[in-house]
Amino acid sequence: MRLLKALKKLVIVCGLFAGMAYVLQYYYFSRPRRIEGPPRYVSDGDTLNYGHYRVRLYGIDAPELDQYCSSAEGENPCGRTSRDALSGLAKNKPLRCEVKATDKYGRPVAVCIDTSTNTDIAAEMVRNGWAISAGAYRKEQREARAASRGLWSMEFEKPKDWRARKNASFLDRILDRIGLFRLPGRIWDWLFGGRGSRK
Repeated sequence: MRLLKALKKLVIVCGLFAGMAYVLQYYYFSRPRRIEGPPRYVSDGDTLNYGHYRVRLYGIDAPELDQYCSSAEGENPCGRTSRDALSGLAKNKPLRCEVKATDKYGRPVAVCIDTSTNTDIAAEMVRNGWAISAGAYRKEQREARAASRGLWSMEFEKPKDWRARKNASFLDRILDRIGLFRLPGRIWDWLFGGRGSRK
């Protein structure tokens, strides 16, 4: 009788995992290979919003929207300035975005070209100093840094480091509060009533 109850619970858990796998497949793996046209709006310095898709620009990283940088004039809202710079390059422009990958959030990661001028907008963001290289566009970054353009005219924390510092402790507190670190043990207890080893 106990074995039958445990098997029923196991079937329920397997069904839940199958449902989650379907949702992941639908939302994260069925991404388009090409997106064309102007974006609805620009989310931040490296993300275009096409309504159903938020497209991350390949090979660059830009300050987060609420990130500030220090300049001779004081604090500069460089995250917003970076977003505005990308908006100037992408708004109402005929873009063609070739999807290269998907990031950890399920967003398509793409190289986007303004077809009216044949301009790679990510390369322009790095060349103008409002984004940094994240593996690509190193030549453009050297050029922007040498000319002290954009971010390179200020003191700034790399966006990746800023996100890690800003989010790590908050996320750890949330996960601990909801007990997510203890979730595997709770599933085991629910399936098998707390008996047995959880090695």
